[in-house]
Amino acid sequence: MIGHRDQGERERVRGKLPLRQAVAEVRAALGCFRVVGAYCHTYKRRLVLLALLSPVASVTFLVSPWLMERLIDQAYPSRDFLLFGWLCAALLGMSVLSRALSIISQYHAMYVQAFIEYKLSFRVFAAIHRLPQSYREQCGSGVFLVRAGSDVQSVAKSVTRLLPDIVTTAFTFLAAIPLMVKISPGITGIVLAVVPINYLITAHLTGRAVRLSLRACTVAEKIATFTQETIEGVTLCRIFSLDRMRRKQLANLLRERLDVMFGMWRTNTMWGQLAGLINTLWSTTLLCGGWYLVFTDRLQLGQAVALGMYISVLSRPFEQLALLYQSLLADSVAARRLLEILDAGQAPVQLPQQKVLKAPPRRYELHNLSFGYTEQRLCLQNVDLCLRAGQTIAVIGPTGGGKSTLLRILCGLEDRYQGRFIVDGCDLSGIERNSYLRYVSWVPQSTFFFSGPIRSNLPGNGSTAATHLRECAAVLGLDGAIDAIPEGFDAKLGGGGVKFSAGQYQKLAVLRAILKDAAVLLLDEPTASLDIESERKLLRGVLALRPPGCLTLLVTHHIPITVEPWIDEIVVLVNGSIAEKGSSTQLWERGGFYHHWLDLCRGTTRNNGVPPHQPQMT
Repeated sequence: MIGHRDQGERERVRGKLPLRQAVAEVRAALGCFRVVGAYCHTYKRRLVLLALLSPVASVTFLVSPWLMERLIDQAYPSRDFLLFGWLCAALLGMSVLSRALSIISQYHAMYVQAFIEYKLSFRVFAAIHRLPQSYREQCGSGVFLVRAGSDVQSVAKSVTRLLPDIVTTAFTFLAAIPLMVKISPGITGIVLAVVPINYLITAHLTGRAVRLSLRACTVAEKIATFTQETIEGVTLCRIFSLDRMRRKQLANLLRERLDVMFGMWRTNTMWGQLAGLINTLWSTTLLCGGWYLVFTDRLQLGQAVALGMYISVLSRPFEQLALLYQSLLADSVAARRLLEILDAGQAPVQLPQQKVLKAPPRRYELHNLSFGYTEQRLCLQNVDLCLRAGQTIAVIGPTGGGKSTLLRILCGLEDRYQGRFIVDGCDLSGIERNSYLRYVSWVPQSTFFFSGPIRSNLPGNGSTAATHLRECAAVLGLDGAIDAIPEGFDAKLGGGGVKFSAGQYQKLAVLRAILKDAAVLLLDEPTASLDIESERKLLRGVLALRPPGCLTLLVTHHIPITVEPWIDEIVVLVNGSIAEKGSSTQLWERGGFYHHWLDLCRGTTRNNGVPPHQPQMT
């Protein structure tokens, strides 16, 4: 993965950069853009055409001084009006041609940039879909918002501008020098002598500019995360009086952004003023020297004018080269950040030994499995569990016991566990992951739906027949909510759309899971917001609609559900370990955790059979 340079390396490049280090920095930056360019290979012909248009447009600036020299030194002294007319017409034609080529080049650059941005955006969003769960949990939402937005725009603009600028700068520089040497080798030498000075100034300030660019991107990510959390939690802020704390956090973020902005302004201003001062002194010296040569009859007037125009033409590559060097290193920050997302979200390579599931699995085994979101605290410890198709398992236990984490692992969303997860005799790491996810359906604790029609949130992009949808909704007890909406399943969710209660959203999430017709159905507290009657109807609907042979795991805190005859086995998770396992009758007779919790729910608490260290009731 291409990431940011470590802090030690950034410290080494502080201050004046040696030539070798500058070359290394440029090569690394070009390497980033070359990798990004591989994602945009579809437009490589247009990029090459754009790179050819820019130097062609600069030809007019190289030919104009030569025409002006002929105009002053040949047409004017000899009063050759015909030559004078042709030269004036040529100058006018060059000016019109330059404008036309400039417009064509700008349009083409905009066209290529827009489509590269389009392509990169698709690549980034596809990579976000494939990102490992661990990567998404380590980053705030602002990371993805900024990188999928401003970083994509910045990289697309840089890729579009980089090749034409390099070609134009090199062409202008190499073409102008021979023309100047032909007129005055001495002045040409003076012009080239200023190159090291410009390099030292640019190299000294570019390191600071790159560090500020990286800091600016980090601050932008923090502000984007803060903004999203503020929008989602504005009601909680008002209820719990968190406004003052949030305003203080926002003030700190805005101050940090202002510090970065003024730091970048000072850096750019310092570079601009020093470069401008050197260019002014340099141009004045060359102007005086040129006119001195004219006064001493060592140089003709037309040659002096042409030389002055060539100096102006040659100064542009110097400025462009400095700006190109600075922008190349600064924009490579966005490229590296974008490549982090693209590389982390690359589709896993299907190894030859990986198995592709072509039929629903029948057996799932967890052997000595442990998992923790941090190394200091394990959510699951040494879990051994064997599950078979057709079973209905209830998973219960106190809050924080690892129930939801167990379902996430069974869902294939977590791969950082220790131990083994075996599916039909094959370790999950040896199974092509998408082929496994094809047979898994999941209802998480927190329901989430995309903005848009209800139908677009359902499997198959809502292509399920309307009659079947209504039948399933009626079985799950969702028909009343849908019938109350004139648009039915075409009603819009999200901003400006229909609003459901928490329980109705849970029913809709269960409907979505059922419609996938998967071999594994994982239900994480699907009835937490439902009344008893609705809960019973929903669960009976799940039993009626699930496909034959479906393995169903139900995480619940409603202990009385576990005495239902359709529950085949109960797994009690306490502090990340399986404390008890068996049927309702078996666990009741053991007099352990399950006996105690069920006793409490029935309102007949007894002291016998209660374990000495009872977990907190939830």
